[in-house]
Amino acid sequence: SLTVTKLNSSRYTETSLDKKLRDDRLKQMKRVTEDAQRLTLNDRDVFNSIKKILETLESLIIGPQCSLPDIFLWLMSGKKRIAYARIPPHTVLYGEQRIFQGIFSGEPHSFMLYSPDEMDDQKVVGEIKASLWLGLKSHVTSWWKERPNIKLSVFAETYENQIWVPGKSVWDSTAPDSKWPNFSDANGLVSLHKEDFAASNGGNFKEDWKIIDITSVQYNEECYEVQTRKSGQCWDAEDSTTWLDVHGCLITKEKALKEECIKDWEWKDPSWMCIFNGGVDVSGWEYSKSIIENQWSSIEYQFHTVRRRKWKRERKLKNKLPNYDGWLYGTSFNRNFHPNKEKNDSVRQRVWRRELHNVENPLPLTSRLLQINSKEGDGSKTEPVCPRLLVSSSSAYKYQLRSYIYQAKDLSEDTENLKSPYATIKFCNLKKQTHYENPNDCPVWNETMIFDDVTLEPPNVLKKYPLQIQLEVNGQIDSTKPIGTAVCSPNIVAELDHVNFKASSPQWLPLFKGNQKQGEILASFDLIIQGTSLLPDLPPIKKNSVGILQVPFEIQRETHYINEIK
Repeated sequence: SLTVTKLNSSRYTETSLDKKLRDDRLKQMKRVTEDAQRLTLNDRDVFNSIKKILETLESLIIGPQCSLPDIFLWLMSGKKRIAYARIPPHTVLYGEQRIFQGIFSGEPHSFMLYSPDEMDDQKVVGEIKASLWLGLKSHVTSWWKERPNIKLSVFAETYENQIWVPGKSVWDSTAPDSKWPNFSDANGLVSLHKEDFAASNGGNFKEDWKIIDITSVQYNEECYEVQTRKSGQCWDAEDSTTWLDVHGCLITKEKALKEECIKDWEWKDPSWMCIFNGGVDVSGWEYSKSIIENQWSSIEYQFHTVRRRKWKRERKLKNKLPNYDGWLYGTSFNRNFHPNKEKNDSVRQRVWRRELHNVENPLPLTSRLLQINSKEGDGSKTEPVCPRLLVSSSSAYKYQLRSYIYQAKDLSEDTENLKSPYATIKFCNLKKQTHYENPNDCPVWNETMIFDDVTLEPPNVLKKYPLQIQLEVNGQIDSTKPIGTAVCSPNIVAELDHVNFKASSPQWLPLFKGNQKQGEILASFDLIIQGTSLLPDLPPIKKNSVGILQVPFEIQRETHYINEIK
């Protein structure tokens, strides 16, 4: 039987984290024992099962010392914890010699984010790419010297807040109804006046305060094409088509699909495009009983009387606006802001930054780079404040990711939960999904999806520290819990021969939900560097579809062979 060695109580004090880790290890060891006892030589997947047991045992062997707790990265929304990544400290531990460093120490790596909900703690909800290291303060200089391509900028930052005074018809930062300071942090909790900032540790400010543009220079214009019918009848495109803006207001087709862009902007997309992602059918339509109910489905039924599809066209800012003042408007400080003032807006906010000069790279040994000199009663006090630290890299490359999703099989789900299976791909901060298939535990999508202009590290870094792509398979529309999740790395194509280019061979990737295997998905990925060379030709569009690319023919031939030997 497997046991966990107890700590020597005379030498170590066991913390609550140690007790939790002990319990988790005991549970995993019990699960490994049960899995090993169930194994027989007649199992189809006996090799993979043994390999999985060995990997679990190897993960149980390594454990940090009692005084070194695990590292947690939390994804926050306000004060709410959305997701977390848990990182063993020995994996990012720094040493002056590479042989003594952790495998992820100071190198870019993708960490999976999990749900903090105890009922769904095995659900992968996202991915974060980070470079972490854990070491002594004396090692800071060495760490930065090893990365000459990285630049660190340090800023003092404050937010200016104003409220609209109806009686005076002016914006005022000292209005009595305003609960936020006229200058504060992003959450309005701490008063941060510009004149109160002072540099510490021998530094000084490089220049005067500047207004920061945090608005997007690209924007999606969107509208809806809507058609109605009587229950049980056919759709009449000519007589029943109307157009709505994103707020649901009726507009003309000419205004919806306008060709002339607004002032100071230009179209980035050559034409208007229909959206095929999300809960829509192969033609982009979603259906409902009534447009007032706002409950839409990608599957058409006879009782549906209205359908709609979304059109979009991206525009971009030509140049910086000449008199840009940086203000963002909103209905309250706790809601989202937007760059153009609307009728119901009653507050506005803008960001000021001032860069620190002579802040050496590497960082000083103390994090107290800034301080606030504030008045309190008859006296004054000085408090440290955390500056805004921005990191930039001089070695960035543009890539195109090509995702080839062919099929899934043996999905462990009831038929009722496989009404319209689809696959979702998550890569860096990008996300796309396949079309919906008919109810089937072995759905075939045969679809290629393209991610353009992905900014990443040089190819040699990506080959050494591969990025991770997350695949999810869902059984039906609007499902919040996927059937299973798979993780893999793309094939890096650094030297491109667009004439003789061949897509990477597909592989069966296991889908897991927690520790339970839920099926497999056949897919492959190519990450192609975008340089002076032409990109390879795209595969042809699928028959009877609108804009959906099929998997390249060479992959389709390989998939037939793989299915035969599988």
